[in-house]
Amino acid sequence: MSADRKELVDRLAPLCGIEPEYIDIWGNHHRTSLETKLAILKALGLETRNEESLRGELSNLEEKRFLEPVLVRTQKELSKGFPIYLSDKSIPRNFEIEISGDNGKIWGRKFGEGDQPPRGKLGVNSHRLPLPLDLPLGYYELKVVAAPDESPTGSFRLVVYPETVYLPEFLRGKGKTWGIFLPLYALKSGRNWGVGDLQDLRELMVWMGKELQAGFVGINPLHAIKNRRPHNLSPYFPSIRNYRNFIYLDVEGVPEFRECPEAQKMVKGKDFQRELAALRSSPLVDYERVASLKLRVSELLFKNFLEKDHPGRAQDFSRYREKEGKALEEFATFQALSEHFPDRVWPNWPREYRDPKSEEVRSFQRSHQRRILFYQYIQWNIEEQLEQITREAHKSGMPLGLYEDLALGVEGCGAEAWSNQGIFAFGAELGAPPDEFFPKGQRWGLPPVIPDRLREEGYRSYIQILRHNLPLGGALRIDHVMGLFHSFWVPSGITPKDGAYVRGHPRELLSIMALESHLRKTLIIGEDLGTVPPRVRADLKNWGILSTKVFYFEREDDSPIPPEHYPALALAGINTHDMPTLSGFWRLRDIEWREKLGLYPQTEMAEEERGRREAQKKAILKALKSRGLLFSRANLEMELLRAVISWLSLTPCKLLILNIWDLLGEEEQQNLPGTVENHPNWCQKIPYEIEKIISDQRVRELADLVNSVRGRRR
Repeated sequence: MSADRKELVDRLAPLCGIEPEYIDIWGNHHRTSLETKLAILKALGLETRNEESLRGELSNLEEKRFLEPVLVRTQKELSKGFPIYLSDKSIPRNFEIEISGDNGKIWGRKFGEGDQPPRGKLGVNSHRLPLPLDLPLGYYELKVVAAPDESPTGSFRLVVYPETVYLPEFLRGKGKTWGIFLPLYALKSGRNWGVGDLQDLRELMVWMGKELQAGFVGINPLHAIKNRRPHNLSPYFPSIRNYRNFIYLDVEGVPEFRECPEAQKMVKGKDFQRELAALRSSPLVDYERVASLKLRVSELLFKNFLEKDHPGRAQDFSRYREKEGKALEEFATFQALSEHFPDRVWPNWPREYRDPKSEEVRSFQRSHQRRILFYQYIQWNIEEQLEQITREAHKSGMPLGLYEDLALGVEGCGAEAWSNQGIFAFGAELGAPPDEFFPKGQRWGLPPVIPDRLREEGYRSYIQILRHNLPLGGALRIDHVMGLFHSFWVPSGITPKDGAYVRGHPRELLSIMALESHLRKTLIIGEDLGTVPPRVRADLKNWGILSTKVFYFEREDDSPIPPEHYPALALAGINTHDMPTLSGFWRLRDIEWREKLGLYPQTEMAEEERGRREAQKKAILKALKSRGLLFSRANLEMELLRAVISWLSLTPCKLLILNIWDLLGEEEQQNLPGTVENHPNWCQKIPYEIEKIISDQRVRELADLVNSVRGRRR
C-alpha cells in the first residue's frame, strides 16, 4: 500500500470514530492496524477502492455541513443558540427560523437584510443563531427557511433534555429498595404451558409486593426471538427489541378465550393436555413446541376476534395499531414472510423481498393482510397483559414494579435488521477483546449500528427502542452500557483480537435516554461490569445512571470490600445470569462445567482458578465473620447465603437484587458464556412450581432478613 493511501486511511479513521488502540485486561496496548481500519471503513459504507475514492470520502467528512442533523441542549444551554456553517457570501439576505413541536409551529424569528448572525467558536465559517429560552423538555424540528430563490435551507432535530436520567422521589437522599430477579422462561406452575408466562409473573409480583415487601421484580429481556434451537433461544440475541416474544403470552388470559368454544375444546382435548403435561414436567423449556401450541390456539382466538362482536376491543386494537404505525406493520410482515420462506433467513430471500419498501413486499402485505393482522393482534395482547401487571404491581405496594432488560443488539437475520438495513454495518460484528477465558477475543454475531447513520435519521430507531422497553414507573437495565460510548467491532475477515473500538455519539444518546426516562418515569441501570474505563463510569454517575456491583467482583485482592464502600448510585447483587449462583460458586460448579466442556485455553488454567476460588472463599468467610454475620457452619450454605445477603443489605446502594435461584439454594447457572449447544442456556426451569415458592418459608425468611437489615419498604 502506498504511503499516500495509508495517510488517507489514517486521516479518515478518527473522523469515523475508529479508535487508534485498545488496552486489554493485562495492560497490553493493541494498535489498530491499517487492515482493520480499512475493513471498518468499508463496513461503515465508505468507498475505499483507491486513493481517489478515499480522497472523496475525506473531503465529504471534512466539509462542514450547513446544519448538523441533531442538536441536544439542556434548558440552561438554550442561551447558546445553535450553530450554522456557511461563508459570509452565502448568508441569505432574508430567512426565518421555525421551531415546530408535536402540535405544529411554536416559535419563529425572521432575519432581514443587514441582520448578521454572530460568529460562533467553531471556525471562520461558523455562525450562531438564537433559540427561545423557555422551551420545555422534548423534541422539536428546527427549520432555517430562506426567502424564495435563496439558499441554503435545512432542518434538524432539537432535543431539549433534563440534566440527568429520572430518579424516583422515594430513592432520593438515602432512599433505597430491593427486589428479586425472576427468569420468566424458567417459571413453573400448574397452569402454564411449559414456559413461564405473564400470568405467572403477575401472580408472583403481587405476592412479592404484598407479602415480601419487595420493591421490584427483575426479568430477562422479553424481546421477540425466533424460538429455534440452537442459536435462537437467547433473549440477548433477539430478532427485534421493539416487540415481545409471544411464548410469554398467557393465552388463556386473552379475553377471546372465554368466548371461543373452539379454542377451549382444543385445549381440553386429550392430545393437547398430554402435550401440556409433557411440557410442564420437562426440566427444560422446549421453545419450539410451546411456540407451536400457542400459535395454534392464538389463531382460533384471532378468528373469534374478527368474526364475533367485540366493539370495545376492536376500538382498542385499532388505537394500538395506529399508535404503533409502520413499525408494527413491518414486524408483522416480517413474521408472515418468515413463514412464507420457512427454510431461509431474509438475506437469502428472493431479492425483491429483502427490501421492506419494495412493491413486491407491498403486494405481499395486501395478499396476506389477515396473517399480518394476526401477528399485530398477538403483540397487542402481550402489551395489554404487561400493562395490567404494571398496574397490579404498583397497587401491591411496589414502588418500582417491573425491572426490564434491554439487549445490546440484534441478530443480523432478524426483523429489526430487515426493517432498518440502512443503519447496520453488516460487514462487521460486535464482540470483545481478548481476556482470560477468551484469549482470542469474541465475536457475538450482532451487526453494529453505524453511529452517523443513526444520527442522520434523528435517532428515530433508538427512540422507538427506548419507548418500547422503558416500563412505565419501573426500571430498565441497559446491557453493556459502555456501548453508548464505544463498541468493539470485529470486521469480516479480521480475527477478534485484531478488532477495534468505534466511538458513537454518547452525549446525544444519553440526552435522549434522559429525556425518555423522564417521560416514562423510569429508573436507568447500566451494566458496567468488566473492563470499563474510569471516565465512562464517571460519566454514567454524572448522568444519574445506576452502576452494577456484583459481590463476587467487589473485592480488594480476595477479600470483599466493606459494604459501606459501595456507591449509593448502584444496583448491588450476588451475581448475574452469566455467573454461578452462590451455591454453584461455592461448590466450584462453574469451573467444573468449563473444564468439562474444554473452555479453558490451557488445561492448567482450571486448576489455577480452583486455587484462586478457594483463596477467595476463605477471604469471604473471614470478612463475614469479622462483621458478625456468620455464626455457625452447621448448615454452611444457608448461613453463607444469609450472611452475604446481610452484607449487601448493609450497602448504601439504591437497589439490591437477589436471584430467585439463590433464594431457593440452586447451584446451576442460567447461561454459561462461550457455549451454545453443550450447556442448557436459557432453558433450565426453576425446580419448584410458583405455588410452592409462595408457600416456601425459606424465601419468606430471607425476605424478612433483607427488610430487617435494609429497612422495610413502607
